[in-house]
Amino acid sequence: MSELKEDQAAQQQADRRQMFQLITGHWVVQAIAVAAELGIADLLVGGPRTPQQLAEDVAADEDTLARLLRFLANVGILVEDGDGRFACSRLGDHLRRDHPQSFRALAIMEGDEFYQAWGQLRHSVKTGERGFDKAYGMPLFDYLAAHPARKGLFYEWIENLYGMESPVIASAYDFSPFHTIVDVGGGEGDLLCEILRRNTDAQGVIFDLPMVVENTGRKIAAAGLEARCRRVAGSFFESVPEGGDAYILRHTIHDWNDEQAGIILKNCHRVMAKTARLLILDAVIPPGNEWFAGKLLDVNMLIVSGGRERTRAQFESLLSASGFELTGVVPTPLPRVSIVEARPI
Repeated sequence: MSELKEDQAAQQQADRRQMFQLITGHWVVQAIAVAAELGIADLLVGGPRTPQQLAEDVAADEDTLARLLRFLANVGILVEDGDGRFACSRLGDHLRRDHPQSFRALAIMEGDEFYQAWGQLRHSVKTGERGFDKAYGMPLFDYLAAHPARKGLFYEWIENLYGMESPVIASAYDFSPFHTIVDVGGGEGDLLCEILRRNTDAQGVIFDLPMVVENTGRKIAAAGLEARCRRVAGSFFESVPEGGDAYILRHTIHDWNDEQAGIILKNCHRVMAKTARLLILDAVIPPGNEWFAGKLLDVNMLIVSGGRERTRAQFESLLSASGFELTGVVPTPLPRVSIVEARPI
């Protein structure tokens, strides 16, 4: 009986610790965001440094910065040695600007714009409206257009994220049957370039807003694909390019509610042949209580853009209303990306 009571006491203590960590998670967010904005990880590339040395470089109070560094070491971002110097852990290295899988830009925005937007969660839950708009008086993309420096941060994160995803997606699905692939909302074109490199007989079209596609030429040229990949500017709420055998929508449909997503899908349907395929690259939320990143991302989309992540049944309903039949869902090793395949009917 005493052993049972000890086990129960240990479990209660573990539960309390976990609940405390969940409730105070914003402490960690803000600490990481400040470290990212100060560029601490970049300053530690050459090796361990003292709080005094770092404080001089970032124009901070030495004592206060030392306390922040100790906090970051406590959560695994930094490592403190026996001489009171701090270095980056492998985790902390992801806050470097030049890290191939950098989270620097995301950390800064999560500590500022997105942090303020999440403070309006109650408003979003009660009204269904975007918390970002409540916090800043305008939608996210209008805000970014009005704040070029923050837009640069946002697209730095998006480019890093997409760069991590593209090779995985390109190898998870067989694109070889398609002669012309149109990437709708294709950004700077990293995914399409990766697909074209692996499928040398295919042609590609990157379609996005004028301010986006003007930057894609650099990536296309660097990939040596200028002869096989062209850029088209426009809005997918108005039309999309004709002539594709496959139409890709990566992390596009989840930005919008069903009505807005339906407009995009119907514009794709309008130009697609019956033999063409639509490929939506988003999270597909599974049933049950198992932890899944898309369930968290879904609420983030509600707050930030007014969009949502969807279950397979919700994709089926959305696609059917737009003239498509869902023909399959192809998982990838990335938990936030499945390939939802559909055909026009």
